[in-house]
Amino acid sequence: MAGFAVSIRIDPDRFEAAITDLEGKIKIATAEGSLKAAEFVRDLIRERLLEYAHPRAEPTLSPPLKGPVGSLTDTHEAFRLLKSVHVVEMPIRGFAKVVADAPYARIQEFGGWTGGARHVYHLDAHGHVDVSQGFVSETHLTFLPPRPYFKPAVMEVDTDPEGIGVRRIYFDAWRKAMIRAVAF
Repeated sequence: MAGFAVSIRIDPDRFEAAITDLEGKIKIATAEGSLKAAEFVRDLIRERLLEYAHPRAEPTLSPPLKGPVGSLTDTHEAFRLLKSVHVVEMPIRGFAKVVADAPYARIQEFGGWTGGARHVYHLDAHGHVDVSQGFVSETHLTFLPPRPYFKPAVMEVDTDPEGIGVRRIYFDAWRKAMIRAVAF
């Protein structure tokens, strides 16, 4: 009958150093996870904005209360709303935010009145402005129904049954940080 022996040695100093190192690695992983999570949300919002891409049309083909305004594809500002959705890293570590900063981003999300007063000047026979006759003020207001694109994307972030949402992004980042910290 053959026998063998097993020796076990624990290095508590090295384990304590690994645990101390874990805190720093978790902070770094949280910052990386926040950036990746914000990019994930940004991509979801951009996907919603592509659902109703169309050439400029009146009225818009995007259904009120059901979808984003879409992306105009035949202007020099094609996809302006889509391009305006981006990630901003915050100065506080671990924080990032997603913003849409096109001039009309808010009114598309929430709806509301747009337009306002404009001044129409009289033209002379040559097509030049005749300032001697003054101007006429006209009011042009248009109500845009809400076509949410931002909130619906945020609300569906972690509803995926496979768990490939924001929580999974953080869990993966933290798991990798723990493995790196305690791997000998």
